[in-house]
Amino acid sequence: NRSRYLDVLLNDISEKFEKFMFKYEIIISSNASTDNTDEVVDNWSKKLPIIYIKQEENIGSTASLSAAYSRARGKFSMYLADDDFIESKGLQEAIITFMGQPSAGVLYAPWKLVTLKNRPVGTQFYKISHDQIFKKGDHLGFLNLILKDHIFPEIAIFRTSALKQISPTRNDLAFWAFTIAADFLSFGDIIFLKTPFYLSTTHYFDDEIRMQAGNEEVEYAWDRYRGGLEYIASNVSQMLDEKNFDLLQKSINEFVSVRMLVGLRMRIAKKRNPI
Repeated sequence: NRSRYLDVLLNDISEKFEKFMFKYEIIISSNASTDNTDEVVDNWSKKLPIIYIKQEENIGSTASLSAAYSRARGKFSMYLADDDFIESKGLQEAIITFMGQPSAGVLYAPWKLVTLKNRPVGTQFYKISHDQIFKKGDHLGFLNLILKDHIFPEIAIFRTSALKQISPTRNDLAFWAFTIAADFLSFGDIIFLKTPFYLSTTHYFDDEIRMQAGNEEVEYAWDRYRGGLEYIASNVSQMLDEKNFDLLQKSINEFVSVRMLVGLRMRIAKKRNPI
């Protein structure tokens, strides 16, 4: 029931992607919506290459997302929330980079925070100094990047063939972005770009009551972050001596402690119970 967000997004895509250099498709999975989502999709299907999936009952966000990915036919695929936006030029450059790295299964990048209609708020979620490629199996290098710069590998472009082969790990005990990246690194190389192409909205309609999933998660998901980091570390822990194993464990503890403090600050700011 998010048709008004979807309508704004599809209008934005129609304007920005008019001169996009690659063929593309938009796969929309409606999770049993009862609003006018059907009407919005029907209107934009006359102008945009839309594939529409309508679930008969609410199957949850993960299953709905999987259903959309299963229909992807392009060489690359990516998730786009209906209340976020894309910079078409940045996406185009990211795809060109990806095409030049045939052994990579996924490309990651940070994202910008904006308000409705792509107005920047001057914030970028995490920064890295330069583009990096982690070779297949380099879980230690990847884990060091996360722990050093507090990276959250959430915005990604997948090589569709790789995505359909590996069925990345998702569970309630480990942060999904960490486990998926670790699985892709076991399969092939992964790319990290320093330049964002994804725009995440912090404020949308004036009358909305909207809780961003990531902001809500940080208030309680500290053990899930730890689980995700330990999932990555499980690929390298047996190669470490006792001293380096202890250092790695200490770094994970520090990362989780920082996330706990962020969660507490957010709870206090919202006048929610910090205990």
